[in-house]
Amino acid sequence: LCIARRPFAMSPMLWAAVGGMAAFAASSMVSSFSFRVVQNGAAFFIVFAIALNEAARSTREKRTVSSNRTVNIAAAAAALLSVAYFGSKAYAEDLVYLSERTSDTGAAHRLYKTSIRVDPDNANARYSYSYRLFSSNEPGAAAAELRSAIDRGLGVTITYTTLSKYFEAAEQRQDAESVYREALSIFPNSVYLRVSYACFLERNGRPEESRSELLFARNISGPQANGWYELIIHGSVAAYLAAQKNPDYTAPADLLPANAVSQYVDDPLDPKPLAPPAATR
Repeated sequence: LCIARRPFAMSPMLWAAVGGMAAFAASSMVSSFSFRVVQNGAAFFIVFAIALNEAARSTREKRTVSSNRTVNIAAAAAALLSVAYFGSKAYAEDLVYLSERTSDTGAAHRLYKTSIRVDPDNANARYSYSYRLFSSNEPGAAAAELRSAIDRGLGVTITYTTLSKYFEAAEQRQDAESVYREALSIFPNSVYLRVSYACFLERNGRPEESRSELLFARNISGPQANGWYELIIHGSVAAYLAAQKNPDYTAPADLLPANAVSQYVDDPLDPKPLAPPAATR
């Protein structure tokens, strides 16, 4: 006696859940913010649970004891692997948390290194470690860690300029310039990046090239370019006063990207000399 088997049919809910997981996987291929953010992981596992439930409901009528056992074993194995994988990532993040909050430099380095061994692809850990290394007067090691973080998804304008700063501090000026050229090939219309590069060229005795980069930046946005130049060269107080006196200068609070401004804010214990704003800059 032959009994015709009904082909497996996916419910709309299952299609939606599979689509959600596929979108999450695609996003993880181009971003470092997949499971590093708790709410992202929670959303993924909710969708994953819906998919498992819908798949079980669709096949429940034709399951045998043998197939049930196979499914249960596979589900248990997947659960154990998930616990091991995501548990290691949580442990690595906890080590970074402890590293950032300890004043003992040696202990912090050991915690960072352990975190990176546990989760080598954690770009955030490498970024944080690079800052600690630079603060410990190890710019070469800091540059190596930040380069790894950028290669793992933290490639934005501020991380590129920071990497160049680390290379410059390590007296690796050729590498510092290569970083700017790489960044500008990715973000050609970033005023901040071009002005920062112009200042780098100016510091290294190449005024003609510096003026060329400044002109390019001013053609994108004159006020932003003037504001960034004043901030980087003369500090936040001079940049603020220049913006108050001249509408062709953007004030530090309005410069983009905003998260890059804080690194140029004047230290009240070591203020930069004020310079009168010049409209021709």
